[in-house]
Amino acid sequence: MEDMFEDVATETVRDVPEEYTKPDYYARKTCNYLTSVLQDCFSCLSPAKIAIQRDILVKQLLAKTEDIPAFDNDKCPIIKEYLVRNSGGVLAGSFLLVAFGYLNV
Repeated sequence: MEDMFEDVATETVRDVPEEYTKPDYYARKTCNYLTSVLQDCFSCLSPAKIAIQRDILVKQLLAKTEDIPAFDNDKCPIIKEYLVRNSGGVLAGSFLLVAFGYLNV
């Protein structure tokens, strides 16, 4: 993902285009890229396989987004959806552990 913003030949970060007036250029472009890849590129797969592949990729890409200036997981719908979907299981699992712990007392 670093290649999106770096000029490999000069090893420098590409400048934000002068005509671009919205804030958080790199964060927006990263979200657009992830959305395109995770929605459009998997269109040839079955919905079940899409969900599995998407989750695998998003999980791998989360660490890389930490290096993108002003990237906010909550502002990128495809990342936010993944985090919301996967956080419920942790909370539900924790609740069940606590509930069963009280039953055993």
